[in-house]
Amino acid sequence: MEMQSTGPLEAELQQATGVLKDALAEACGTRVDRADTGQLARVEHVLMLAQDAARKAVTIRERKRRARRSATPPESAAPALADRARGHEDSGAHRMFVDASGVSWDAFAVHPSADASGRARLPERYQRGWLSFDSGAERRRLSPIPPDWLTVPEYALRELCRQAEPAPRRPTPPRNTGPIPKAEP
Repeated sequence: MEMQSTGPLEAELQQATGVLKDALAEACGTRVDRADTGQLARVEHVLMLAQDAARKAVTIRERKRRARRSATPPESAAPALADRARGHEDSGAHRMFVDASGVSWDAFAVHPSADASGRARLPERYQRGWLSFDSGAERRRLSPIPPDWLTVPEYALRELCRQAEPAPRRPTPPRNTGPIPKAEP
C-alpha cells in the first residue's frame, strides 16, 4: 500500500479511485443476461469511464513514485538519473493521457536493440529510437525522442501525439488456444 499524503496529486488520485469504484460497482451490478440494448450500452459507457479512471490512477501513482524517487534518490539510481539528465529516458516509463477526442493513449520510449540486423530494417530516422503512442486501435511514432517527454504537461504530450506519424502494425502470431502444458517435476 502506498503512503498517504496530502496535496493535489492525492486529491486527483482519490477522485480517480472513486470514479473507478463507482463505475465498476455499476457495471458489475448489471444483470447482463436480462439487460436490454440501452442497458448494455450504459455498461459499455461505464466501463470506458472505469478504464479512463484506472489509467488516470496509474499515471498519478507513477508521478507520485517519481516524485518520491527524485526527492531521495538511492545510490543505485545515480547512473539512471545521469542518463536521464543527458536525455535518455527509462525504457520502462509510460505516460497515459487522453487526447482532445477522448481517446486514451499510452506513450513510451522505444530504443532499438544493439543488434545491427534489426536496426538495418528500420528507416534511418528511427534507428536511435522513437516515442511510441498506442491507443489500442492506433499506433503512432515520433523521432527523435523529445528529451523532456516524461515531464512535459499533458497538453504538450497530446501535441506530440498529434505530430507523430502512423506506425505500421506488426502481424501478431495466432494464439495457442489449446491446454497449457503441465511443467514436469
